Amino acid sequence: MKRVLLWLWQFPQNIIALIIIKFIYTDYNSYCTLKKVNGVYFYSTICRSCFMDDFTLGDYIFISADSWLTDIKLRKSYGYVLSSRILGPLWIPLIIVPRVIYAYFDPVGYFQRKFFTEEIAKKLSKKQPQSLINETESKI
Repeated sequence: MKRVLLWLWQFPQNIIALIIIKFIYTDYNSYCTLKKVNGVYFYSTICRSCFMDDFTLGDYIFISADSWLTDIKLRKSYGYVLSSRILGPLWIPLIIVPRVIYAYFDPVGYFQRKFFTEEIAKKLSKKQPQSLINETESKI
């Protein structure tokens, strides 16, 4: 019951993630492997014609296969999941909209590390187990 309520609390993010899984990351243009840890779905993706990788929506993390082996990116992505769980439906206007606008003006990501959404994700992920890589490998 708690899991269902949490999913509904994050409904906008989760429904967008499911739409992306259904229509963008298809068998035709990508290869995805799924790993689940603590109720979070990690999609390790190799996509030939997709415009996105290394992003988080609700309980779904889309991470490129080469980023999968860097614990820093996994932890930061998991921090975004935790912020989504805290903010619920406010996550899109408070985190995603500023992040997308910021990415538009800084497409290279030079100043990205100090942006407030990154800092929030880092702080939240520090409270988690030391290595998400080891946890995800043991759950396969």
